[in-house]
Amino acid sequence: MKKIVIYDVDYTIISINSLSSFIFYYLKITPIKIFYFPYLLFALILWIFRIFSTEKVKSIWLLPFKGLKVNQLEIISKNFIYSKIIPKLKKGAIENINYYKKKDYLVLFASASFEIYIKYIAEYLKADYYYGTK
Repeated sequence: MKKIVIYDVDYTIISINSLSSFIFYYLKITPIKIFYFPYLLFALILWIFRIFSTEKVKSIWLLPFKGLKVNQLEIISKNFIYSKIIPKLKKGAIENINYYKKKDYLVLFASASFEIYIKYIAEYLKADYYYGTK
C-alpha cells in the first residue's frame, strides 16, 4: 500500500492566499471589471462580520468572471500560476515534495481555492493528484 502526503496550497506550498491573488490578478489584466471591486470589498466585509458565509463570498467573488469562456479562463489561470504563484513558492517546498516523491509517496494537493488554477501548481510541482473548488 502506498503512503500519501497531503499538502494544502495556500500558506503551505505558497506564501500567499491564491484566491484573492487570482481575483486581483484578473482585475488587473481586465481593468473594465474593476467596477466589481466595491461589491467584492463589501461582500468581504460582510464575511468578516459573519453575515455572509464563505460559500456566498466565493460565489460573489466569481462575478467578474461571468461571461468568460473556459478556454480563456484556462489561459488566464496558467499565466497567473507561472507569473504570480511560482515565484511565491515557500522556501523548501519543492525539496520537501521531492523528498516524499523519492520515498514513493503519492503527493496530493488539497485546496479550497479554484481547481482551474490549482491544477497548474500541481502540474508544475509534479503532484500525483489535486483537488480544489470546482
